[in-house]
Amino acid sequence: MKVGAAEEANIIVVDWGALSGNQAPPPVISELKLLKALPLYIAVKPNVYVVATRVQQFISFLESNDLLPRGPASIHLVGQSLGAQVMGMVGSGYQTASGGKLIGRITGTEPGKLKF
Repeated sequence: MKVGAAEEANIIVVDWGALSGNQAPPPVISELKLLKALPLYIAVKPNVYVVATRVQQFISFLESNDLLPRGPASIHLVGQSLGAQVMGMVGSGYQTASGGKLIGRITGTEPGKLKF
């Protein structure tokens, strides 16, 4: 991955497969598949908050230990499917917990269709 000539980047991957109820959930392409995946979404819903809280706590830990020299504005969160909702919750929770500090960027790829 190329980030630029003068920049460094750290990439942290959150594997929450064990909390998703399925290590490899089927891709949701059509509304029919969404209906088939509905029980999985319902089962996962409580864990979405758990994962978001832990990621937010990890970011707070990094900041409080001076491991974010450029601050939270340098963070780019990326989430796929339900992970997109997780990352949105991380950004919102972090803003509240930090007294208004913002995460630099949040990207959701193929966000899940159900609202949490």
